[in-house]
Amino acid sequence: ISMSAWKFVEGSVTQMYAPWYGWMPGLGESTWWNYSQDELDELTKKALNGMCLNEQDYWDTLREAVKLSIQEAVRVFAVTELSYYPTSKRTTGIAYDVGSGLGSRWVFQTAQTPDNKLKVLQYSSVGSLFMGAFNTIDGLEDVYANYLYRPVRDYATWSHPGEGVPIPVRVTFDVEKKFHFEGEDLIGELDVPSDYVVYDSAANEWVEVGSGVKAVSKVTYDYLFSNWHNGMPMTMEDIKYCIAHVYEWSYEDEEGDKYYNANYGMGTSETLDRIKGIKFVDEDTLEIYGDFQHPASDDLIADYFAFWPDLPWPIYEASDYLVAIHGPKSGTDYDYSDREGTTQFDLLVEMHVEDMREALQRFWQKGQLPPAMDITVDEAKAAYQACIDWIDAHGHCFISNGPFYMDLYDPANMYCVLKAFRDPTYPFEPEYWTERLTLARSVIDSVDIPASVKVGDDIPVKVKVTNKIEYPDAREEPAEVAYVDVYLKDASDNVLYSGKAALKTAGNFEITIPGSKTANLSAGAYTVEVKAAYKEGGYPDLRKTQVILSQVTEESPTPTPAVTTAAPTEAPEEGMSTTTIVGIVVVIIIIVALVYFFTKKK
Repeated sequence: ISMSAWKFVEGSVTQMYAPWYGWMPGLGESTWWNYSQDELDELTKKALNGMCLNEQDYWDTLREAVKLSIQEAVRVFAVTELSYYPTSKRTTGIAYDVGSGLGSRWVFQTAQTPDNKLKVLQYSSVGSLFMGAFNTIDGLEDVYANYLYRPVRDYATWSHPGEGVPIPVRVTFDVEKKFHFEGEDLIGELDVPSDYVVYDSAANEWVEVGSGVKAVSKVTYDYLFSNWHNGMPMTMEDIKYCIAHVYEWSYEDEEGDKYYNANYGMGTSETLDRIKGIKFVDEDTLEIYGDFQHPASDDLIADYFAFWPDLPWPIYEASDYLVAIHGPKSGTDYDYSDREGTTQFDLLVEMHVEDMREALQRFWQKGQLPPAMDITVDEAKAAYQACIDWIDAHGHCFISNGPFYMDLYDPANMYCVLKAFRDPTYPFEPEYWTERLTLARSVIDSVDIPASVKVGDDIPVKVKVTNKIEYPDAREEPAEVAYVDVYLKDASDNVLYSGKAALKTAGNFEITIPGSKTANLSAGAYTVEVKAAYKEGGYPDLRKTQVILSQVTEESPTPTPAVTTAAPTEAPEEGMSTTTIVGIVVVIIIIVALVYFFTKKK
């Protein structure tokens, strides 16, 4: 079930079909039988990791992956489900998602009610609020948990609800790229400075990359920090810990490494392997060099390498202790995954929370310092204490940095209360996203082209477009802003010409396919395809119209009738008329016949 609109679907195709990602039979668990399909893995890794030559290659690769997946028929989608979300009249202003309706995190951030209270009911088939464990390493795999998880945490970027492309949330970014392909190999041309670092999870330290390292792209991130929900300020040290923690749990540094989760590493290691260097520039700026490009959008490059922590580092330190060692109070053997013989860790379960508090208390007493960070003992103790105080006040360990915080969790009554985080350090006012999110689409009303033209002639194309605004204020208007692309295609769907139609008057766009593009074509039927989108790269409306190209017939001059002069008839010899000659011939014939008759009789 999609919980957000995504225009580019390599993630969904990989998740639902590719064995390497860990969502197919076996789930990547090493002690179980696992479905494998090398070609599917190769195709999805190519699309997901920026190895496509261009946008056409990108879509062709995904089509081939889906085709192969259907043929394999391990996971088959038999129906398209249309979900209906009832809302009361007291709730207005919802920025719904074109992919998931009210299943989007934007709903909580934009909904308005007279008393500023939003009541939400959800149905779970297992008779509880969630179907799985509430942990961020190998939990949160059901939609019900994510309905509450996503509004409570923030993200570096998130998908626009109407356009399906990543937009900045807690970072702004700038992308550089320089590369070429050698065959199917992506070759970076950017020089990575030698003092940039990556995290060595075996040595538990940041190490310089050294000289001679090249990269495909570079992303500069500027962070919008705030306080955590427990009142502690976020800093670049949180980003350091976040990145190091991903490295730590993604790689098995030695056999039996307790700080490694295979299911988690299946997805994250693909990104980490492509990071060529990191620099923590100042208190809110980060630079990452990496081997990734996306043929359709630089925003997807920024999204690919973006890091943003969802939990304070002391919570991770404590939960790692529970999983790698045991519960310090209960003695329980925990695991981030659902494995036989262990208890899957959950940030909300009472016994787990008690063990977490005990671990945090011990860390406070020791003044434990994480190796990836550059902080003092006093700073570490303050962070531990803030988490302990939160647990005492709220009874759970889900502390984050988003627009809402989890004030109360009551599993017995399947009840949860989220409250708006109105801390003055939080960067977004309540109306911020309502004012900036627009749900709109351009609709093609008509396409006017000649039914037929001669080979070598221009093809004039006139398009009428209406913009339908659905959020924040519903209205329709002749399009004054739209991106109208026109293509001429042959019967095999090959593009013979493409261009952008120009706005002439409100709602009217025009373009002429030049005769030079039709001059060398054969006579026959061709397709003029028109796409109109409200924003460049947005979801387009599509219209196809046929045009007939006819062969040019050269006009020949009217032939002048040939004047034939008849040869003169030879005059009969003088003294003998034609009648006389005919009579003589007849007499001769009669005489011959009589002679033959009498001779025969004898």
